[in-house]
Amino acid sequence: MDKTQFYNMSLGLISHGEIIDISGNDPKAQKCRLYFDPVVETALSYYNWSFARKMKTPAMSAETYDGFKYCYVYPNEAVTIWQFRDEDGNLLDLNGNAAIVLSENEASRLILSNYKISKLIFTTKLLNPEMWPAAFAEATSYLLANKVCEAIAALKKEAQSKYEQYASLIEMAKSYDVENELKFFDKNLHEGYKIYNGGIF
Repeated sequence: MDKTQFYNMSLGLISHGEIIDISGNDPKAQKCRLYFDPVVETALSYYNWSFARKMKTPAMSAETYDGFKYCYVYPNEAVTIWQFRDEDGNLLDLNGNAAIVLSENEASRLILSNYKISKLIFTTKLLNPEMWPAAFAEATSYLLANKVCEAIAALKKEAQSKYEQYASLIEMAKSYDVENELKFFDKNLHEGYKIYNGGIF
């Protein structure tokens, strides 16, 4: 599924007509382009999706902050960071020992920590619909439809129902993702594997 197909799937939910050229001046295309990135990032931030998960060694920053031993650059491509691991692969609990701040030149976010972080595990900004599972694509199409409805006076009454459908479908997509991922584990499913159900603190 490419972006045009995804846009048309979303617009089909509100009977708003198909888009032939997503780069054109069609008002529908303009609204889809406007809301696409924030809508997808919202859906991606909902869960630690296996299809959008990345592991990366964080880059050190030269900036220093009182009260913290280490300063790392928050990856620009990260929607949400779910795990922090040490050099032995152990999960770090940064609660009370970390903070996120804007860099002095306001060019990036920084992760301040009293623990040495060797690996970050995060949801990346996967904006290519061709890489999404069907259930995630369907759920996200309702969220885009919700935003388009909110932007068009004649369709505002439809917005809430589209969001409620999104909320139901994104939870279903999460269940499918968990089910598919658990195929890689034995009966002791979570031994040595733990994810945070929320933010980093």
